[in-house]
Amino acid sequence: MAQPGFIVPEGQQTKEGFNALRRTTAGCLYYTKVDKDTGTSVDFDGGNPTDKNGNTQLPSSENYVDETISLQTGGTQYFTGDGSTTEFTLTVPVLDGTRIAVFLNGTKQNINEIWTYSSGVVTFKVAPFNGSQVAIGRVDKQYKNNSTDFYHQYVFESGEATYFIDDNGYFVKRENVERGLTGILGTDDFSTFESTSTVNSTSWQSNV
Repeated sequence: MAQPGFIVPEGQQTKEGFNALRRTTAGCLYYTKVDKDTGTSVDFDGGNPTDKNGNTQLPSSENYVDETISLQTGGTQYFTGDGSTTEFTLTVPVLDGTRIAVFLNGTKQNINEIWTYSSGVVTFKVAPFNGSQVAIGRVDKQYKNNSTDFYHQYVFESGEATYFIDDNGYFVKRENVERGLTGILGTDDFSTFESTSTVNSTSWQSNV
């Protein structure tokens, strides 16, 4: 015997949408929202809902930013290991261990695994051997969006949700309440992303 079918009223149906963020070379933050109930197709290989064609648009890994580290000019101190000394004091202390890079004979050493930092002092768990060169440098960090990703952050989710930046500068998620959005599809510069620009994402520099 055939089972009876059921019709779910539209007001009780669960909506599903695609929400994504992208930051351009000009520093503009673009928000894309696709309501799958509207019939709009979503084809991330074919370039819809954007004007980018020929490449997958979603991040290929969970890390949607790349971290690059460079040593500050003139910010490196050099020491010579003697086989017994484990503590090396910086002339210019930094906030924490993420603001420095430690090298032993030119090889970068991992924080917490090989050394720790506190109150301007780098402490090795095992003393560098006699005659070894210890270099401790202050670092600059930059976080850049992966140039291969079109949407830098995205989420598929159920329900009626809209993301926006409020008047206080907070990134806000509003659920079950519509918010008027101005569509700009066709006038953006999504296809002119340059991976060499440092404006693509937030840059961070140590405070020294």
